[in-house]
Amino acid sequence: MPRESRILLTLLSVYVASLAGCSNGSSSNAPPTIIDPAELLVVAIKPGDGEGAVAPDAEVCVSFNQPVDDLPAVALVVSDGLNTLPGTLESTPDAMTWRWRPDVGMSRGANVSFRLASGIRSRSGIRLATALEVTFTVREVIAEATYEVSTGPGTVLMWPNGRRAATVGMRCHEVVFGSLVERPFRFLEDDIAYGDGSFLTRVSFAGGVAMARRNLEGSEQLIALPNYNMRVAAVNTAGDAVLVQRELAFPFRWELHRLPLGAQIIESLGATAASATSTFRPAIAEDGAILVGYLDTATGRPAILRIAANSTVPEIYLAEEVGVVGDVLCGVGADGIATLVWLSGTDILRAATLAPGGALVQLQDDLELNGPVGSVSLELNVARSGSAVIEISTLVGSPAFVNFDDFIRLERTGWVGFPQRYGNSMPASSQPRVKFDGATGEWWVVRLGPSLGTLERLRSRPGETLGAPSLIYESPLTGQFISSFDYGFDQYGRAIVALTEAWPSAKSYLVVLE
Repeated sequence: MPRESRILLTLLSVYVASLAGCSNGSSSNAPPTIIDPAELLVVAIKPGDGEGAVAPDAEVCVSFNQPVDDLPAVALVVSDGLNTLPGTLESTPDAMTWRWRPDVGMSRGANVSFRLASGIRSRSGIRLATALEVTFTVREVIAEATYEVSTGPGTVLMWPNGRRAATVGMRCHEVVFGSLVERPFRFLEDDIAYGDGSFLTRVSFAGGVAMARRNLEGSEQLIALPNYNMRVAAVNTAGDAVLVQRELAFPFRWELHRLPLGAQIIESLGATAASATSTFRPAIAEDGAILVGYLDTATGRPAILRIAANSTVPEIYLAEEVGVVGDVLCGVGADGIATLVWLSGTDILRAATLAPGGALVQLQDDLELNGPVGSVSLELNVARSGSAVIEISTLVGSPAFVNFDDFIRLERTGWVGFPQRYGNSMPASSQPRVKFDGATGEWWVVRLGPSLGTLERLRSRPGETLGAPSLIYESPLTGQFISSFDYGFDQYGRAIVALTEAWPSAKSYLVVLE
């Protein structure tokens, strides 16, 4: 067959196959069979390159002009730009089409690419000459269902394994397969979720105050707290916790404690650190190491205190900075590399990293805030990938204070964009709520929308600045006023919004986003 005819026939097959989509294995729906011993060609792809609004559970399909009996998993790789996505790869009976099905829903709004490597062989031994790469966009989250629940303020918790629940008023509801299931334990705003549905909370009992491990099914384990001021600071994905207790002394002094998953006794590490600031927020690494950033009183320098797993001996790492410094905070990625950030004066943000067994390496680029002059405080979130987000809160004015909140993203390679303002101070019940996902490094802002009774969402993924707002809720009642709300989202973009409308009718809803 002449080459020109072959090309024409191939183009025709691409058109026909794109209409049919993935083959289901029957001969009537299979792409046209074109056997050309000289070439192995891709004749159909789905989703198409540049396609948008692709379903989170959509298949990736590749059809060839002749049978391909073996397609190694490494030859067809699907990625969201950060990670290779898990999925199942299989062929149709005629070996003309290969399908990849995601094991879990692809992240909403993500730009996903799949790459077909060159060199794969057809049944007749012909190799694919050119690699193929296609990029598509997964559709954004949409309101899947709205449930009216008993009226009251709401708190949402999301678990690493994808479980989702909300406490509204006096009841706890878990979202299970598109319906609500009432659970026996309520949780509070400061409770920490981990594992398969467990969470840590503080409770009072006859002997004093305890920390309780609870799960959604109703089991409970009480662990007495030796001091009322002791609190859980962080939990890793294994369920190991680090606790912190402040001593009543100045300079500010803290004691660190460890509680491995399943342990009944809180282990005192016997390690204290004196800091010139009141911020002292330990983090716990995946291997159990405990790290905390603080302003060392002896040197006046930012520092990381690190205690390795199965050790009580503190290691101190000092930054080069000497002078006036504000908040000093530390977080850690899954690889054990810690990120340290601090405020120099009132308008310079600085950072450093610490690898296990390495030295503290200071980031060369300083970040000038250029915000309003006032009292500045920091919050730091570090994802398991190492991607970090810093919240910069500036309190301005006296006696009527106004709070300005800005965000900046920090990757291991440096700052991303410029600080972005997401809102000024509002009543606590209706102010913009910022949440962070420790698995992916994504963060959301949910705030009151431009119209009465609406909520909108803004989002930033690793390497990105804050995106444009999108509407996620609109009250079914005209003129309804949202008095409070809370929300949570997971690494797949699924979310729950718990909200209360106070006027003209008092109602509470759970909005499930998929």
